[in-house]
Amino acid sequence: MTTRCPPPPRRLPTLHPDYLFTPGRFDVVRIFRSAGTSAASWNEFRHFGPVSSMRFDHHPKPRRHHPVRAVMYAAAGLPGTAADPLDVAVLETFGETGTITASQHTRRLVTWTPTRDLHLLDLSTTTWLARARGNTALMSGPRGVARDWARAVWNAYPAVDGMAWSSSTLPAGTSIVLFERAATALPAHPTINVSLGDQRMTPALARIASDYGLLLV
Repeated sequence: MTTRCPPPPRRLPTLHPDYLFTPGRFDVVRIFRSAGTSAASWNEFRHFGPVSSMRFDHHPKPRRHHPVRAVMYAAAGLPGTAADPLDVAVLETFGETGTITASQHTRRLVTWTPTRDLHLLDLSTTTWLARARGNTALMSGPRGVARDWARAVWNAYPAVDGMAWSSSTLPAGTSIVLFERAATALPAHPTINVSLGDQRMTPALARIASDYGLLLV
């Protein structure tokens, strides 16, 4: 029987510092669409939602532009971890299609370091999820339920900037979703901002394609 995550409880556990993702400062690694449908800038949060394909959109229904709620999905670049955050970002972006579309020059890679500590609820390595009566299907099961949890987290914890969890496509790596509250942690300029079609990206993307059985075009 497939494990399903139940809906969030009416009242979430009182937030404790032990429930937060606390590696200190880390790099945020993001692949974003820079041209075509849903094009954005490197530091732009998405106010339109909820989008059915996205797991932790905390926008209320119906789907539309929400001025006070926005999200940004990325990977956490943590030193000493087994998974390269670029691998996580690529697999989260292209894993379902199986094709890395670098040659279209519609995607860019950006890396930036927060200007303050991000307060992210840790879904994978703390006891919070069990105390909230959830389970790991929150990160891999039906996304509609996960979006209900994201709304509950946003409502219950006004000091939380987003959530962190072990990537469902590469569990050794860490995925994050940032709420609009995290906008105050963005620097004026990113560390890296480059098209996936740039020739400097080709060796890394070719390695990822080879390692995980993806097609690079």
